[in-house]
Amino acid sequence: MLNDLKIIVVEPDPQRARDIIDALKDGGWTDVTMIGAAAQLDRFVRTQNPDIILIDLANPDRDTLEHLSLVSAGIS
Repeated sequence: MLNDLKIIVVEPDPQRARDIIDALKDGGWTDVTMIGAAAQLDRFVRTQNPDIILIDLANPDRDTLEHLSLVSAGIS
């Protein structure tokens, strides 16, 4: 079932992260983890093996793009 998906939300703004997580939980998703920085992404991907990673890429910095590239390539 789709609501059993493991979701990681990458959001540095705590209020915005809470809003996103609340919306996901209201939608029925219960396995939601929030991290505040993309620098933590590789560790969380290795330990949690998420199905979905939500990250705002409107204005990504170089470090965020690098961490996404590493995660996408499967390199940790």
